[in-house]
Amino acid sequence: MSVGDMSDRSITPSPAAPKDDERLRRVGRVSRLLNRPELGAVSGLALVFVFFAFAAGSSGMFSADGVMNWLTVSAQLGILAIGASLLMIAGEFDLSIGSMIGFAGMMIAIPAVFFGVPIWLCLIFAFAGALLVGFINGYIVIRTGLPSFIVSLAFLFILRGLTLALSILFSNRTIVGGLREKAAGDWLAPVFGGRIGLGFFQKLAEWKIIGAYPDGSPVVPGLPMVVVWWVVLALIGGDPHPRRQLDFRLGRRCKGGAQCWRASEWGENWPVHGYRLLRHGLCRLSGDGIRFGGRRPRFAEGIRSDYCGGHRR
Repeated sequence: MSVGDMSDRSITPSPAAPKDDERLRRVGRVSRLLNRPELGAVSGLALVFVFFAFAAGSSGMFSADGVMNWLTVSAQLGILAIGASLLMIAGEFDLSIGSMIGFAGMMIAIPAVFFGVPIWLCLIFAFAGALLVGFINGYIVIRTGLPSFIVSLAFLFILRGLTLALSILFSNRTIVGGLREKAAGDWLAPVFGGRIGLGFFQKLAEWKIIGAYPDGSPVVPGLPMVVVWWVVLALIGGDPHPRRQLDFRLGRRCKGGAQCWRASEWGENWPVHGYRLLRHGLCRLSGDGIRFGGRRPRFAEGIRSDYCGGHRR
């Protein structure tokens, strides 16, 4: 190569940077905000508060003790919702959650009331029993391939029957009482059923921010621990980048160069890609997964003919 060739190449201008594709439409911040899936939940929450502010604003619902009452119930339901939402994100469902609550209560109450077992040990026993039931549910779903809807429906009746049978067997009633007295001096019970922040609420009562009884004690004796656990579980279970979890779920199903969709690459067109993913799943399910007695039912044939290009196997 000559020196002249090198000089000619050195002064060759570099190609201009590609301009933005004119086919792409710019999306404003408001549009991106409206496309966020969290907006529905936040809007619903705001609508509920606005409605009750007008409908029950003078009933004491938004006083200190009123807020604490419905916040406690919301925390109890919120803890259950965290576990249920994780299952739904994974594509599964648990119908036995209500019966499991009653059965777990019996695993605490019966040993403590009728056998004198310490409450802290009963709590550990209930946690272990709940984990075992969940493991059995999941193991059956994985090993048999049955839908979690069917398996958890069976456990709904099993746990409900065991709860009624055990309570009637030991107390001759469907309710076991006397647990509050047993838990009075336990060291672990306040971690789940106690309250914190009594001094803080006492100061709020002294400053006339919240109400107080004639003896000076605040109407709200503290923040229930169930609310604290609700917040803790929500923070632990929350993911600032939920699409990474979806990437993992989709990516682990990719085999041998099969087509994959990565949620982090969907961008603003996530509804379109989500529809394609749902359609792909329905086509795969109707083609391979739905069979009874070796035959594909009629509704599966309809799904495949309507949404999968009319190809039938």
